[in-house]
Amino acid sequence: MSLNKLYSEELERPQKSEIVKEMTLSSDVKVHLHGTKVFAKLRLLEGIYHENILESLSPEVNRQMVFRAGESSGRSGSFFVFTHDRRFMIKSLSKSEFKTLIKILPSYSKHI
Repeated sequence: MSLNKLYSEELERPQKSEIVKEMTLSSDVKVHLHGTKVFAKLRLLEGIYHENILESLSPEVNRQMVFRAGESSGRSGSFFVFTHDRRFMIKSLSKSEFKTLIKILPSYSKHI
């Protein structure tokens, strides 16, 4: 089954697709996924596929970027780093930032 079909099916699923999921990047790195339906739509619009994400977020090739980012945090104290290929940004969120993001996702999805 093609990735485009997988993403299309993800978009057609009922609200249950909003359930938190997990993506394993390596044996010691797991990413918790939220708003999967909305972000699947964004990925489709931008032509971003699962393989792109896995390659960009690979812990092995991002180790140096992470250590550099850890040396200096932003004014808010959040962890912020670009992936090694500069395709994606990674930023830690406070609880309030996370709650706000989850709250606006449905209206943001309609907007795009």
